[in-house]
Amino acid sequence: MSNKFQEWISSELKEIKKNNLHRTLTEIDSSMSPEIIINKKKYIQFASNNYLGLTINSEIKNHSIRSINKFGTGTGGSRLVTGTSSLHCDLENVIAKFKKTQDSIVFSSGYLANIGTISSIMKKDDFIFSDELNHASLIDGARLSSGFGKRRHPILGYNKMHRGIDFAAKRGTPIYAAGDGIIERANFYGAYGRYIRIRHNSQYETAYAHLSKFARGVKRNIKVKQGQVIGYVGTSGRSTGPHLHY
Repeated sequence: MSNKFQEWISSELKEIKKNNLHRTLTEIDSSMSPEIIINKKKYIQFASNNYLGLTINSEIKNHSIRSINKFGTGTGGSRLVTGTSSLHCDLENVIAKFKKTQDSIVFSSGYLANIGTISSIMKKDDFIFSDELNHASLIDGARLSSGFGKRRHPILGYNKMHRGIDFAAKRGTPIYAAGDGIIERANFYGAYGRYIRIRHNSQYETAYAHLSKFARGVKRNIKVKQGQVIGYVGTSGRSTGPHLHY
């Protein structure tokens, strides 16, 4: 890890603590019931989302055990590949019937639900007005300006495969390397504009496009560390506004 990055981390942590925004994890040694155990002491729980006590309901626990014995502890894949089981379909059918809708889809968390919903329904020329104190899932959902997959290209006007994810951000926002690696390309690359590609190993590489400029010293064949600033958000190439294509 570079000294500059360590200095930046330290500076950010000091600012977070100064603003009373520093948070720590509390380890709980019991089930999420109205009474919980922390460091061998009993506390009354007022901060849980387990409003109906479903996590400790005996009928639900027994049914969960039976389901684990039949289906295992996980799906072993994403929903689009091998991760959709009859359990998902049964639950979604029940929810759709209860809500009187044509269909439903279940996300593993509210965070993912907000990100997936906002990024899927918002299109070019739509505006999102978001308070800076909104939940992080709403802010991240608004920043995810385009997902991976086939879409109608906002400039070319026809359906085209989008092989990356776009994150909206203001021009000049620092871009960090996702992992250690060697820069294979750092130049102007057609529709991608200013573009960086990092080779992490024999199997994985990451790419960063539409940059406004490269960080000092960034060029082909140099080694970079995870978290190192490699460039800055821009709108170079075929782009409708400042964002990172990752």
